[in-house]
Amino acid sequence: MCDVTAPSLVLTGENDGGCNPRLNKKIDAALPNSELVILDHLKHSLMIEDAALLAKHMKAFLLKQK
Repeated sequence: MCDVTAPSLVLTGENDGGCNPRLNKKIDAALPNSELVILDHLKHSLMIEDAALLAKHMKAFLLKQK
């Protein structure tokens, strides 16, 4: 994973039981150009649970890449 240098957005739900915030913090630390966002009160299906919140964070991340 250390070979990935592209800007990366690491998203996880606060209550994700599979790919949980602890694991995502490790992923974030392994990527040299990443941003970690932990979404409060969400689990694993971010798009279903709160699509608007997910879109907000994705849009903000993408706009920073200009």
